[in-house]
Amino acid sequence: MLDSQEWYQNATLAIDVVSIGGAGAAGLMTIRGIKLLNVQGITVREALNGLNRQQRKRLSKEIARSNAPGISNTMIKFFERAGQIEKRWSNQAIRTTTLRQLKDAIGAGLTFAGSALGGSIRSIAVAVVAEE
Repeated sequence: MLDSQEWYQNATLAIDVVSIGGAGAAGLMTIRGIKLLNVQGITVREALNGLNRQQRKRLSKEIARSNAPGISNTMIKFFERAGQIEKRWSNQAIRTTTLRQLKDAIGAGLTFAGSALGGSIRSIAVAVVAEE
């Protein structure tokens, strides 16, 4: 009965679009995090198991650079001394962030799959095929 009502269809479409947007943002953040690890030559498994002190310091600098593109080494040192950015992330913080990003990636994949099976992405794909 609800499926035939227009307000319900519009509300379902709006919720689906919002969830796809959130999944896209989560996916982009996951890709960004994995790229940061790869730039430093660190695998996801190593990040979950723990890094040595030098790797954590290099990763912390890379994170600071990605958050503020074009920042100089002098400014990074200044912000580290001022306590505004982390000098060296802890293994626990790196592990927690990596796990959260993996969970977000799985959730984003499930969101896209669910939308492809019966939501907005399916409607968009049908519309694109119909126009050609």
